[in-house]
Amino acid sequence: MARAPSQPERSAEQLISRLNLALERNEPPGALKLDLRWDGRGTSVIRDGSLYRDAPPPVGPKNFKRIEPDYFGASFFVEVKGDVSGNSWEGLSRDACNDNIRLALLRMARGAIDDPRVEYGGLDASLQRLVDNALAPYPRSLPEGRVYLRWEDLKSVVSSPSQNCQRTDIDLSGRTLPIKAVVGGPEALYILDAETMTEWRSMVR
Repeated sequence: MARAPSQPERSAEQLISRLNLALERNEPPGALKLDLRWDGRGTSVIRDGSLYRDAPPPVGPKNFKRIEPDYFGASFFVEVKGDVSGNSWEGLSRDACNDNIRLALLRMARGAIDDPRVEYGGLDASLQRLVDNALAPYPRSLPEGRVYLRWEDLKSVVSSPSQNCQRTDIDLSGRTLPIKAVVGGPEALYILDAETMTEWRSMVR
C-alpha cells in the first residue's frame, strides 16, 4: 500500500503544478534512489549508549540506507521536506534529525566529507555488546549486516546541520527559484523545504 503524502509533499505538488514546472514525480516501482553507502548496506548511529531509534520497541534501531527523492529533472533530484534547518543537532525535531543524518551520510558516501563509519568488527568489545543486545530481538538484523557511526564522530565532521545544505537558485521552466542544495557529491540533490516553499508561493500568479 502506497504511503500517503505528507503535508509538505502536498504543498510542493500544488506549487509545482501552479508554477508549471518541468519536474517529474519519482514514483515506484521504478523510483530512482540515492544509496547512502556504495554497497547498499545501512548505517546505524550509536548515540547515548544505545543504537539510535526514533520510536519505542517493537520498532528497531534506525538503519539508514538511501534517499528516494520526490522529483527529478533533466540532471537533478528534488527532495521535499518540512524543515531541515538548524544550527544545532540537539535542537532538531525527530524528523529533521533523521533527514540531516541521511544528508550527512550521502555526503560521506560521495566523498564530500570524511566518512568515520566503521564495520562491526572495527567496534571495540563494549560497543559490539551494545550492538548485539540492541539487535537481539530482531533475528533478521545481523550485526555484520550494517555499519556503525558514533554520534560524536558524526558531529566531528558535521558540527552543525546547517552545513549539509546551502541556499542557491535553480533555473526551471523559465523561472529562477530559490532552493537549498546538498553540499558536495556528483548528483545534484536539492531540498525544497518550508522556507523555500514560502518564497515559491510569492511567485504564484
